[in-house]
Amino acid sequence: MSLTFFSTGSLLSSLGRWGMMGMVLLASPEAFSQTVDGSAKSSFEEHALSARLIWQTGGKTIRGQIFVKGNRYRIESQGGLKTSIGNASVTIVRGDKQQVWHVLSPRRLVLALPMTEEYWFPLTVALEGELHRMRIGDSMVGEVLATLFDVEVEHLGRRERFYEWVDVERGQILKLVSQDRNWSIQYDHMNISQQPDYFFEPPLGYRTLQVQDQ
Repeated sequence: MSLTFFSTGSLLSSLGRWGMMGMVLLASPEAFSQTVDGSAKSSFEEHALSARLIWQTGGKTIRGQIFVKGNRYRIESQGGLKTSIGNASVTIVRGDKQQVWHVLSPRRLVLALPMTEEYWFPLTVALEGELHRMRIGDSMVGEVLATLFDVEVEHLGRRERFYEWVDVERGQILKLVSQDRNWSIQYDHMNISQQPDYFFEPPLGYRTLQVQDQ
């Protein structure tokens, strides 16, 4: 098995042939601000899509649908996401406000928490703060043949390493697993499409409970 090292520039150059969809998803790391939300400058501010999501964090596995518009995310999880005061059927991540809003419909309540790296959902092959990557080889994600990379990034003042699975034909990130903490994400059925602004706002008539520490 051959091991190949890439600089970010050479990686993006080699991916340029993958077409318009790949170009949408392959913003360079310099296009991102150095914050946990992965908020982007330029065209990424208008980035909008939906996808199926498998998200593992803190020993929990969350399955559902993710909707994205710029640095705003809406996660509709199957069975709800457990919080300290009940299950949230919808979680809204607002990178622009550095806030996470858990929507608890039975209580007509929004639980607002400070944003952490747990709620980072990269959507580009080139990761925010990427330092270098090493190609490991071919690997399967479900029924899709992917290329597996070992990627090192620096963000929030520290370094972290990830395994990243990439669909080379479409230029899409399929799966990302941290090597340093119990966290991973996996996407499929990604669809570039416009998302309404109200998806990323608290429902009308709901009270907001602000919590400073998670």
